[in-house]
Amino acid sequence: MIHWSIEAFAPAVLRRAGWTPETLHAHDQITITFAPSRKGTPVGMLRGVVLPDGKQLNGGRIGE
Repeated sequence: MIHWSIEAFAPAVLRRAGWTPETLHAHDQITITFAPSRKGTPVGMLRGVVLPDGKQLNGGRIGE
């Protein structure tokens, strides 16, 4: 198993994209999309998430 570190934008940027402190809960089953590191290491930048209820949020990037 490989554990990935996923980075995101600042909290203020995520709030503008629809994220709140209650968006994620422990043990939620979510699907994420991310841009992997060009170095091939298990690190990436968050692009979006699909929540358990099917709601989709982007990772804070403007225009997505």
